[in-house]
Amino acid sequence: MNKSLRDEKVCCPISDLNSVWQYTKNPPKWITQIVDIKPRSDFVIKNTSLTCHTESNRFAPATRFDRHTTPRTLVCHDMKGGYIEDKFIDPLNKGNCYTFYRWSQIDIFIYFSHHLVTIPPLAWINAAHSNGVQILGTFITEWEPGKAVCEEIFASPKSLKKFVNILVEICVLFKLDGWLLNIENGLDDTGPLKTFVKQLTEKMHMKRPGSLVLWYDSITDEGKLKWQNELNANNRCYFDNCDGIFLNYSWNEENLVNTYQAAEHRRHDVYVGVDVFGRNFYGGGNFNTYLAVEKIREHDLSIAIFAQGWTHETLDPEPADTFLERFLARDNAFWKSLWPYLYSYPINRVFETFFYVGVDKPFRIGTS
Repeated sequence: MNKSLRDEKVCCPISDLNSVWQYTKNPPKWITQIVDIKPRSDFVIKNTSLTCHTESNRFAPATRFDRHTTPRTLVCHDMKGGYIEDKFIDPLNKGNCYTFYRWSQIDIFIYFSHHLVTIPPLAWINAAHSNGVQILGTFITEWEPGKAVCEEIFASPKSLKKFVNILVEICVLFKLDGWLLNIENGLDDTGPLKTFVKQLTEKMHMKRPGSLVLWYDSITDEGKLKWQNELNANNRCYFDNCDGIFLNYSWNEENLVNTYQAAEHRRHDVYVGVDVFGRNFYGGGNFNTYLAVEKIREHDLSIAIFAQGWTHETLDPEPADTFLERFLARDNAFWKSLWPYLYSYPINRVFETFFYVGVDKPFRIGTS
């Protein structure tokens, strides 16, 4: 398949810097199919674990909260490297794929991959926007190859400004709502990086009002690759120049206390990492993920749920005929455990549905 046809049929990331410099000159044609983000209600309702089997005198109208005064919920979708069945523009005749249908409980969705610049596929952009959820792309550099990329970008004020402009232009073209910045390599000089974070945030706010630039807790003020697991003096320089920080996952309760104190009035701009796979993570993740979420909410901080597709990825694929039911039961159990710690956005426009979650079983010709 030649490149032009591929770009019409398939969504792709940008994997190398040479391609980044040229990318906005010839964007894929499918950008014309992207929908604008729908407006959301200005208030949210805190979920409750109250069941329907209770005394009627305990029921009362739910309290409405200004959504700007409550902690937020972010989902970072990292699944098998990304760009799998979701990369196709046209409908895919394949069953048992992953689906996400918890939009009313989240504020931000990040499509994550280990490519240099991750642009979310069309289906994810439109699903998020149709539900009023902001969707962010990812800019990531890693290890020694990543250091070389950073050195090229930050070689001069001119190249730095050019890269900022391209990231902003990508957001405008694809109607994205911002970026997650993930620099997972050391740097000898962080001065240009700090300038980059500040300039990107300022220009994003100008070109895409309401957009977000989030920093991942990775390298320090001095350029060392050393995850802090909290907001402190070692990473505050980046937090102060963007819209929020996504903390690494290996935190403990002392880290949460330190973060709460350091963040002050911006505590809801701190998204504490929640690794559903449970790697070196409080409570062990998996179906115990709620233990970490509960602890984070005790400190009135926002949460960043990473790799929620665990419910699908780790499920035995056989028997295939029952996979979809088993996945939905598993996924519902997972999100039900988080329910009391999340906030829901009420419906604020004409509502129409036919209760389709977005995936089917495999279709087999000749079977009834």
